Amino acid sequence: MARALAVARRAGVRIGLGSDLIGPAQDRRGKELSLRAALESPMEALVAATRTNAEILGLAGQVGVIAPGARADLVLWSGNPLEDPELFSDPTNAVLVIQAGQIVKDLR
Repeated sequence: MARALAVARRAGVRIGLGSDLIGPAQDRRGKELSLRAALESPMEALVAATRTNAEILGLAGQVGVIAPGARADLVLWSGNPLEDPELFSDPTNAVLVIQAGQIVKDLR
């Protein structure tokens, strides 16, 4: 998989992040992010899940970035996911979630 990602990147392919998980399996979506972080760097995985996905969907500058006028969702983790990307694998590690400007989870 790491080789396929490297080949695709060299060919100029934009590679976002996403899954086909539906229903009760939604709590496993973070595992994909931690797996991707193991293949690349944690920062590259986060960029794929945010900015690159926004670009692919034609929403660059509107979502996937933290900037004035953008609609950002934010997550505060119980540790530093750039140092420990396994934090993404367990949704209980997300201690604060803000979606569309509204706090939807607060375990602080």
